Amino acid sequence: MRPVVTALACLLLLAGCVNTPKPFEHDSGDDEPFRPKQDKAEVAIATPANMPDKMAGRVAAALAIELQSYNIVAAVQPAQAPLRLASAMSTRDAEFGTGIELEIEWYLLGKGRGVEGPAVSKTVVQAQDFAEATDKIVSRIAQQAAPRIATLMGKPPAFEARAPGQVA
Repeated sequence: MRPVVTALACLLLLAGCVNTPKPFEHDSGDDEPFRPKQDKAEVAIATPANMPDKMAGRVAAALAIELQSYNIVAAVQPAQAPLRLASAMSTRDAEFGTGIELEIEWYLLGKGRGVEGPAVSKTVVQAQDFAEATDKIVSRIAQQAAPRIATLMGKPPAFEARAPGQVA
């Protein structure tokens, strides 16, 4: 009888050394500081290459805001996200000499997805507005690019714009 009691006591001591399951304990392994889980960005937007610096950062931020109308959570790089949106701008004289045509090619990059794109957006602007990087140009670029990028991400718009540059 004594060996049975001793063996039982040893087993109880060993059982006390193991972590017991806690069904209501919070798992903080995948939490990021200052950002709730539901607000994780789906795509990080890099500033467009070949665009003036004073305009590029504002275009990326405006595009992140514009993508919200397509239920896409976006952030400007260096934010962490599973997808990355890269782009390159080129310019040429607009038809009929009415200004400058900005053409931006948007590419979606992600692990396991490779490179998708380009989705091309074109915007005609006045030379003076381009030189000043006005809010009107920044907004128009973002509004024209957002539906193309949303389609590239597999979330095409469920409505049709009534005029160029009009999103919703």
